[in-house]
Amino acid sequence: MVEARTKEWSAEKLSFIARQARQELDVRDRTYHFVNYPMCFVARDMATWFVEKGHARDRAEAVLLGRALVEHLHIVHVVRDHNFKDEYLFFKFMSDTRDGGHVYVPENGVPPKSWRVLLDSHPELAFKDINPHKLKEMLRGVSSMAEQDGELPHVMLDEINCQMYDNIRPLEWVDPVVPEQAAN
Repeated sequence: MVEARTKEWSAEKLSFIARQARQELDVRDRTYHFVNYPMCFVARDMATWFVEKGHARDRAEAVLLGRALVEHLHIVHVVRDHNFKDEYLFFKFMSDTRDGGHVYVPENGVPPKSWRVLLDSHPELAFKDINPHKLKEMLRGVSSMAEQDGELPHVMLDEINCQMYDNIRPLEWVDPVVPEQAAN
């Protein structure tokens, strides 16, 4: 029964629920063990809100909905130690956090491109040193890195390095916005 309900939580529905919750939940600075956590809410309060608003039939389903919001990057535990639980845990809305950079995920839900795309399209370059000029050519039309100022590194493409590059510098990385620049 719960499986059928989770299918109703499309990306659009989860975005709607997150925006509504952000407007209606008690989001404020909180203190726990003498540590201040700005702009957060209590997970237990969100679970109650889900049930009261009809987004979940019961508290167990509310936990599943909270976890879906975590999975879709709408909310996060304040120190990223817990998944959503019906407990006195502090969570924050990602919309309230400063953007430290992120991987661009298109609205259609297609996973972002991997460095593996370059290896698959240029198998002759596997295990070879690729200089910055050649890398820039390869990235054109694949990643915004090709248009960015600054020097690109030397790279070597193989399965392990592609996984590493995906973790440290994804192809579809969006640089952080500095608040002073955003205002201009």
